[in-house]
Amino acid sequence: MWTLILTMSCVMSAQRVGIVSVSDDRVRITDPSGRSFRLIPTDSSPELVYLDGLEIRVEGRRMGRRILTREWTITDAGDGSAPFVGTLSFVQGEWMLDDRNASTPLILESQDSEALFPYIGQRILVSGFVVANQTVQIVSWRPLTDVRSLEP
Repeated sequence: MWTLILTMSCVMSAQRVGIVSVSDDRVRITDPSGRSFRLIPTDSSPELVYLDGLEIRVEGRRMGRRILTREWTITDAGDGSAPFVGTLSFVQGEWMLDDRNASTPLILESQDSEALFPYIGQRILVSGFVVANQTVQIVSWRPLTDVRSLEP
């Protein structure tokens, strides 16, 4: 009976907010109190290894000091604002981002659009500001994929 109670207390749902750190493909989140948990990526969260240094909210099943990650949201991209995250596309001469948080397509404006071409169809993170309805001016961006996998 005690084994069942102990097992149930160790396997529960968890939600944490904190800063991501990545070392040797091991992902950890450290919350404001200094407690650290190892994040275990799942099929719905493979991008965790590319979120180093960002503040995220993560949800999943807690197993001791590990969290089997079910869902994640970036709450601060390092500049105090939540970024846009989604799959990049180029449609009729415009850069589009299918934003995973807003569940809506956004038009992206960039001064350096040539650099985006290799990432069509890939998930990227965009920091920027809204300049018109569903239009974002890119201030900075980074891929949430292994850049080496895109090399010819």
